[in-house]
Amino acid sequence: MKQLAALALVAVLLSGCGYALVGRTSTLPEDIRKIYVEALKNTTRRSQLEQILARAIADEFVTRRRFEVVSNRSVTSVAVQTVPKTQYYWAVDTYIGDPNDPIFGPIFSFLAGNVPPVVDAGDDVLTWLDNGSVEVGLSATVEDSDPTTLLWTVVSQPNDPTSPQAFIADPTALNTTITLSALGEYVLKLEAHDGENPGQPDTLTINIFSDHCEAAKSSSDWTALPGDINLDCVVNQADMDLLLEQWLNCNGLDCPEPVAP
Repeated sequence: MKQLAALALVAVLLSGCGYALVGRTSTLPEDIRKIYVEALKNTTRRSQLEQILARAIADEFVTRRRFEVVSNRSVTSVAVQTVPKTQYYWAVDTYIGDPNDPIFGPIFSFLAGNVPPVVDAGDDVLTWLDNGSVEVGLSATVEDSDPTTLLWTVVSQPNDPTSPQAFIADPTALNTTITLSALGEYVLKLEAHDGENPGQPDTLTINIFSDHCEAAKSSSDWTALPGDINLDCVVNQADMDLLLEQWLNCNGLDCPEPVAP
């Protein structure tokens, strides 16, 4: 009866100037014809690495022609816990006949390296001054498995010599505040470093307006309210006074004569 063999993958670690193979004493008996490649467990940060390795391993056995790769079998496998900053090699060897004379298969390699931080400074902001200044909350996210150091900086700001410079309460905090007092555009930058690799910096733009209406009108989808004659974002008595002041006035090319009171 044909037997079913479970494939065990072994890691090959860098050692000195070369590398040493681990677990090459296993053999596949002559009567084995079916091989099952179990789904691999990816403990690295390289996306879909386990699928690439499993597919390559199965293809290698198929090219031997002696084996048939099957699925849905209950077998065990060997999980390898990777160590950061280590180069790993995976080897698939086939033993036919003499256990001391393996047919060496391809060697797969990957580096369990450090991934830089992923930085998101947050959404851009539209706001306005209140009594000459405004405090804006900065709420960012940084994704990294290692501890990171952060730094907020002001890249550019309005050229207004009468206004104080922008002030960041805690430039090294992920979530902090900035106080602004000039009208115009401010651009902030957030940087992150995990001690080995810097992340790609991200920027945040803050536009400051004189009041809430001017801030609203800067949006591309803003439309005036019906009846908001003075375009101050509210329909009130001021609009009614303007309407009454111009009531029955005409500036067309064929206006009727005004009626005497």
